[in-house]
Amino acid sequence: MTARAFALLVGVVLGLLGVGSLVPGLLHPVPIDAPPLILSEGYGRVLGLFPVNIVDTILYIGLGALGVAAWDGLLSPASFARLTSVCFALLTVMGLTYPANLAFGLAPLYGADVVLHAVLAVSSALFGFVWSASPAVRA
Repeated sequence: MTARAFALLVGVVLGLLGVGSLVPGLLHPVPIDAPPLILSEGYGRVLGLFPVNIVDTILYIGLGALGVAAWDGLLSPASFARLTSVCFALLTVMGLTYPANLAFGLAPLYGADVVLHAVLAVSSALFGFVWSASPAVRA
């Protein structure tokens, strides 16, 4: 898989996750014991699994659009991969610590989000920093 194809894949997945959080049938309510947020607009779980709110929705749709733009050649796919690796590495670390796992009340970063963010951080780092620097991959 090339960095360009990776940018498209990540862009589509993040875009669908962001748009899915706006669809009432795909957004399940959070459990009664879910941690409260200061910004609770759109607070729920996409497909009953990934906790989101409006901040997550904007982040996922924005990064999804950047991924599609990187695929289309408007920006470098390797730069997109580097950006997403740093962004999702930070979100993974925040998701593992309290009170940062709630982005200090602004966004839910706990549960399945930690795993999703970790997978995205590692895969993006591979495409952005490791494989894009290898001459064999560029060919």
